[in-house]
Formats: sequence, C-alpha cells, structure tokens
Amino acid sequence: MELNNKEQAAEFLNLGLQNLANGNFQGALHYFSGAIKLNPDCSDAYHNRGVCFLNLNNSDAAINDFSHFLASNPNDRFALHYRGVAHNRKGDYGLAVADLSRAAELNDGNANVFFQRGVAYTNLGGFESNDKAIQDFESYDKAIQDFNKVIELAPDYHLGYSYRALCYYQKGDYDQAVQDSGKAIELKNDDTLAYLSRAKAFSKKGDFDKAIKDFDRVAELYPDDASVYFDRAKAYHEAGKYEQAVRDFTESIRLGNTELYLSYHNRAVSYYNWSVYDKAVEDYSKAIELNPNFFDAYLNRGAVYAEQKNDYGAIKDFSKAIELNPHSIQAYQNRAIVYERNGSAAEAEADYRKIAEMRNFLRDPMFYGLPGYTPI
Repeated sequence: MELNNKEQAAEFLNLGLQNLANGNFQGALHYFSGAIKLNPDCSDAYHNRGVCFLNLNNSDAAINDFSHFLASNPNDRFALHYRGVAHNRKGDYGLAVADLSRAAELNDGNANVFFQRGVAYTNLGGFESNDKAIQDFESYDKAIQDFNKVIELAPDYHLGYSYRALCYYQKGDYDQAVQDSGKAIELKNDDTLAYLSRAKAFSKKGDFDKAIKDFDRVAELYPDDASVYFDRAKAYHEAGKYEQAVRDFTESIRLGNTELYLSYHNRAVSYYNWSVYDKAVEDYSKAIELNPNFFDAYLNRGAVYAEQKNDYGAIKDFSKAIELNPHSIQAYQNRAIVYERNGSAAEAEADYRKIAEMRNFLRDPMFYGLPGYTPI
C-alpha cells in the first residue's frame, strides 16, 4: 500500500531520530528536512532539525527551526533551552537570557540552563572590555547567582567554578577568583579558563611567580595562542623580568596578536625598563605606525627621547600627545620640563599655566613620566 505524505513524513522522522541518536547529524538533517517537505506541519521535525543545526554550529538555522516549533509549542522547555544556547553562540545575550529564564521557570533542575544563562550574563557584563567604567557589575552578580545554582545542582561540573571565578575576577574579588579557579582545576586539570582567571588574579594580588606558573600551563595547552604570551609577558614585566617579558611580547607578535600595536607598545615599555632605549624607540614607532592616534605611544616615546636628550623629538611627541588628549597633565608637564631644560622659558611657563588651569599644580623638579602600560 502506497503511503501518503504524512505517513512518509513519519517514516522520515523516525529515520532522522535514529541517525540523531547515533550522532549522525548530517544524516538526521537530511531525513528531518525530508519530513518537513512532505508535511510542513510536522513540528517535531523542526525541533529535531534545530537540534542538528545546533550541533553542526549553524545557530541561525537552529533558531529558525526552534522558533517555528515554539510557535505551536510555546512552553516546551527543551526548545527554549536550545534556542537560548543558539542565541548565546551568536552573541545575542539578551535574547539568550529571555529564553533561558523561561526554560528555568519550566524546569529549575537543569544545571545547563542556569549555566548557559550565567554565560549570557557574564557576556552582558562586558568582561572582554578592559574598561571597568563600561562594565555592568549587576550582570556579574546575576551570573554568579546562576553559577551558584549550577554548583548546587552539579557540584562536580568544573565550568561552574571557572566561570564564577571569571566573574569574581571582573568584580575585583581576587581571593575568591583564586579559590574557585583552584576548585575547577582540581576537577579538571586542563580547564584553560580557570588557569587564565587564576593567573590574572595572582597578578592583581602581586604574586607574579604563581601567575607565570599558571600562564605556563595555558601555554602548554595552547602553544599557538598569541594572547597567552601577551598576558604572560605582562606578568614577567611586573615581576621585573624584562628580558623574559620582551621574549613573550616578541612571540605574541610572531603569532599575530589581534591588537598588534599593543604588543609593540608593551615590548617597548619592557625594553625601556631593561635600558635598551633604541629598541624601545623602534617599538614605540611601530606601535604609532599601526595606530597613528595612540596617545600612550607618543607620550612614552617622548619620555625616551627626553632621557636621550633628544629635545626636539621629545617636544614633538609630547605636543602630539597633547593634540590627542588636551587634558593630559602628564604630557604638558613633560613638555614643560624639556622646554625649561633647553632654555625655552616662555613656552615652559605657558605649559605650567595650562596645568594650573587643570588643577592646583605645584611646580617642582619632577621626573619625566615613565612609560607605562595601556590598560588591556
């Protein structure tokens, strides 16, 4: 007997489910698509095809299919959960929170729902930005609450601890970040996020040897990741190990750090502290070539020129720094000192007056502003 379209669609659905159970997502996708073509009202085919798309990292297609399924099944906790995961992967964290919150209401015993929502809140906190002024600490608090729930429901899930450690780090609670990272590492000794969070927390606490040891472990796990060498270089620099810092900044350059101008700039700072001034000037110049409006590079190269008694170069760089940041007292102060030294009393006096306008400035023979890191 010849099967009608709905019966054929049911056959395709069953074949798709068999393939899905065996982890053959492409094969399952083929059958679920066939079922939908034969019977566009087969909502289960949309749901399961969405699962395939999610496993095949096609978030847009997964969202479309889960949305189609949810139109007729609005309270399905699984579809809400999975669509929330897809939104997370796309970076649509607000939409992820909405779906995952609804899924949590329908099933408050699923640790992964809370974990995924915690990840969304962490990203809403803005942890990838180094500017604390634009981070949302309320989102970190919400994330911590979710990771608390994850740990309650799944106490051996290492990522619950490592993500909570990241949030504590972003909030400035470095002791708690170290503690949670340690627990994550105890549960899984190759948890990269935990090593990174602990390394950065150790650096903030001034324990650079422990920070470097953790960065060493991350470098073992990801030897081709430029950011690992960049971060370890900063720890070496803060520990006063400038030669090692230069080596790691060089490796981050070789591997193509995403913000290459910062690698050159920070290597210049290490060269300066290592008293290799010519190399410092070369690297500041390269940073400026890559980012012509990089205030710190002009300010710091000017300081090196001042040390070398290159007054013309120093004044030119401090003037450019002032052009880029007219409110920089340090740039005006450094230029005034150089003007005074070369006998340009009127120009020096004008800079001191400008400083006095910006604050109650007491003139005294201060050192040139030493090169420093741009917050990264």
